[in-house]
Amino acid sequence: NMEKIYRAIENLQKGLQIAKDENVLYEIKNSYSGLASACEQKNDYKNAYHYFRLYAQQVDKIMNRENAESVRRMQFSIENEKNQKTIELLRMNAQIREAEFRIQRVFMYTAGAGGLLMLTVVFFVLRARKQKQKTDVQMAKLNAELLAHKEKTNGTG
Repeated sequence: NMEKIYRAIENLQKGLQIAKDENVLYEIKNSYSGLASACEQKNDYKNAYHYFRLYAQQVDKIMNRENAESVRRMQFSIENEKNQKTIELLRMNAQIREAEFRIQRVFMYTAGAGGLLMLTVVFFVLRARKQKQKTDVQMAKLNAELLAHKEKTNGTG
């Protein structure tokens, strides 16, 4: 039984060295845990305590690394969300600017059409006025001719 424990310790130390060489944190932790248990079984409490402390340190190291990775993922997620919101705001601003441009364009076309309509109305009013003036002059001539003709016919008759 003791021989199995010594063989287990030897194999655990080899595994520990490989895990350290490859920086496989979980296997390092498991090797320390196994070594602490094996030393306890052979009543070597000094080494059992030593390996247990190394095991605890490894657990802390793993937890710190996992926490740091979790924080990095959350920071990335927050930054990504901020970037998405910024992109959405920029897209909305572009849509607002485009809508404002369309409104300005419609206003310009409407103002231009209104101005053109007003010029057309003014043109026809002035034309009608000029036509009326011509008609008034012709009517005045006809009235004068009629009056002259009436006086001529009244004076001779």
